[in-house]
Amino acid sequence: MAGLAWPNFRFESRTRYDRLAECAMGGIRMPAADPETDTLRSPERRPGNAPPWVQPPGRGQRTTAFPLRHGLSSTFLENAVDQLATLPGIGRRTAMRMALDLLRRDTTAVQRFAEAVRKLREEVRYCQDCCNISDQPVCGICSDKARDRGLICVVEDIRDVIAIENTRQFKGLYHVLGGVISPMDGIGPEDLRIGRLLERADGGEVREAVLALSATLEGDTTCFYLNKRLHERGVAVSMIARGISVGGDLEHVDELTLGRSIADRKPYEQSVRR
Repeated sequence: MAGLAWPNFRFESRTRYDRLAECAMGGIRMPAADPETDTLRSPERRPGNAPPWVQPPGRGQRTTAFPLRHGLSSTFLENAVDQLATLPGIGRRTAMRMALDLLRRDTTAVQRFAEAVRKLREEVRYCQDCCNISDQPVCGICSDKARDRGLICVVEDIRDVIAIENTRQFKGLYHVLGGVISPMDGIGPEDLRIGRLLERADGGEVREAVLALSATLEGDTTCFYLNKRLHERGVAVSMIARGISVGGDLEHVDELTLGRSIADRKPYEQSVRR
């Protein structure tokens, strides 16, 4: 744009937020309050020169307010924030706090942290029996002789194993599918670890399989498929109970959950046994 005059302003201090405001307004800064008179002052315009952080873009060039993204003064810090922000549930603000905390720690502590992450990725393996995470070819649950080897709990994810183990109510073994059947997402039975489950059922040691999958359409589809395949091998199939959570009010329960709870009711003595 020929003849474009870039404004020049006279004010005591230019902070990062002032520069952001100027860039966002296309070089036009909002009137600032005078610290002495506490009144608004108008910016003084002098055409011909622009502030050093606002330069007119050349032909084919991108406009940028700062040499680094997000106003960071170090590319190493920026790269660390970018990588931490890729973790689930971590935003850029939380990633920034994590990166600065690592920067304040001594070198030995940071090296231990990096080594733990490296070993997690390179040395953690999956159990050859139940597909749970393990440091050895067979996990500690499958190698425990006190476990009931004829009872298998089928779960979707490793986090489900941790949740069930925290209840201390299940004494059998597990099998991690690694997901559920979802035709909309292109996930079929061959994409899961169902084949290994059927191999364990063919061994003749499994007498019951407990399906502990999510109460979703995909979870119910997977349960229907597993029930059919396991029944063909003479394995009894059961499901975990679904209903109202402990401490919940009926008025806050959805109709489907309440209807299933009424349909799957059981004698009172059986419900208070534990």
